[in-house]
Amino acid sequence: MKERTAFATKLFGFLQKGEMILLMTLIIGLALRYTFQQAEMLVIISLAGLAMIFFLSAYQPIPIQSEKDEKFGPTYLLYYIIAPKILGISSAVCTVGLLFYFIDHNNPGFRPMLTIGAMSIAAASLIVFIGWLQKDKNIQLIIPILYRAIPLMIVSFYFLSIK
Repeated sequence: MKERTAFATKLFGFLQKGEMILLMTLIIGLALRYTFQQAEMLVIISLAGLAMIFFLSAYQPIPIQSEKDEKFGPTYLLYYIIAPKILGISSAVCTVGLLFYFIDHNNPGFRPMLTIGAMSIAAASLIVFIGWLQKDKNIQLIIPILYRAIPLMIVSFYFLSIK
């Protein structure tokens, strides 16, 4: 596996810090919004930034512990390349759907994005769960991605249930 460049290392470190800052901004914006303050722009900016960060972090490689002569097969490709990318890009799609909802919730255009994102997260989570059932030795490295994706899936299904 190729070594990360200095730029990629700095970028992925910045994405983690930026995600925390934007999550805090989103929490503050939602708290202000539900106390009837004008904080729409704060919520919109934080959701747009989170969508960008989720999309870019989908391309972060998973650091697999392997032996020197170990061969990787289709399960490696499925569990450690495809599933994390699906989870990251689907998280970005769900976040953009939520962004569209907060911009104009009378416009039904947010529904297809939330549906596609949430269903993709559910499918990729099922793949990761199957890997966990098969006791794959490195599957625990994908769990932090699920900590982001599963709550987004639940929130997406909640907003889809609202008329």
